[in-house]
Amino acid sequence: MPCYPIRRFDCISKIDWQCVPAAPIAHYRWLDNGFCPPSYAQLAWTPDALAVRLRSQEPNPRRTFTEPQSMVCLDSCLEFFVNFTPLDTPLFFNFETNPNGAMLSAYGPPRYDRTFVNLPEWLPQMDVRTEIDASGWGISYQIPWALVREFQPGFTPEPGRIAVGNFYKCGDSTPLPHYGMWNCVEVAQPDFHRPEFFAALVFVG
Repeated sequence: MPCYPIRRFDCISKIDWQCVPAAPIAHYRWLDNGFCPPSYAQLAWTPDALAVRLRSQEPNPRRTFTEPQSMVCLDSCLEFFVNFTPLDTPLFFNFETNPNGAMLSAYGPPRYDRTFVNLPEWLPQMDVRTEIDASGWGISYQIPWALVREFQPGFTPEPGRIAVGNFYKCGDSTPLPHYGMWNCVEVAQPDFHRPEFFAALVFVG
């Protein structure tokens, strides 16, 4: 099972993404259409927030949704699922984004009884940015620790802290549907809401 080290920086503006390791989203399952766009995720942390950066070599991405909490998984989509306090709770966040920067985010148990994150409140602090070019598309945003503590009040970012999560690439209604992941989800049908297949995300100094 993979383990991703989350490097620390003093502030968002000082993050050097060239020095941040990339987690490959390289396991594609459930469909056999040959479309497996190379994709990756990067994380960095500061005293105030977790910085998230995802990128996919997917040409001409589908981008129909523009509003928060839309079904962006039907578009070209890059996703980050995470539980920051796995020793205290099995509940987790999902952050799903399309090339328009539209985000769907919730917290809770797998699939049902999940609580939507109040994105109108938090999006101004999350600084969602997108990029689309000839080689594909990408998304970046921040998850303020204040947002995390609204749901997981026991969380404090510090070296040695271990969270768990997974990174995904999908596009349910794209011309070539696909399901990619960082840590492989070993179930028969497409399902990213499977925390038993989350892998370690380790905060380092």
